Amino acid sequence: MRRSTLNHPAQSANEKAGSGARSIIARMRKVWGESPFYQAQLKGPAPDRLFYKPGDPRNPDQALAQSLAQGRIALGEDCVDCEGELDELWDLIRPDTQLYAYMHEFSWLSHLSALENKGEDP
Repeated sequence: MRRSTLNHPAQSANEKAGSGARSIIARMRKVWGESPFYQAQLKGPAPDRLFYKPGDPRNPDQALAQSLAQGRIALGEDCVDCEGELDELWDLIRPDTQLYAYMHEFSWLSHLSALENKGEDP
C-alpha cells in the first residue's frame, strides 16, 4: 500500500525533528573521528603490565592491624572487644557512634596489609 503524499502537519514536524537529530549525530561522529582524542585512543591488544606502579599513599599501621585481627578496635571514646569472634564485631558497634562510621568507611582495610601472616589466623 502506498502512503499518501499529503502529510499531516504534526507528522512532518516529527519527521523534520528526527532527520535533524540524525544529521547532528552524523556530524558529531564525523567530528569525533577526526579529533585528536579519537586518534589517541589505544589500538591493538591491551598492555600486560603497567609502565609505572604508583606507591600506596596510605601508611598501614601494624598495631591497628593486630588489634583488628584480634577483634579489638577503639576510636575516641568508643571501644569494642569481641575477643576474637570477628563475626560479632559488627553487631557490637552502636550505629550512633564514630566507630560505626569509621568501620563503614572501610578505610581500615588498608591497615590489614601490614599483617605479616598474610591472612592466616592470628
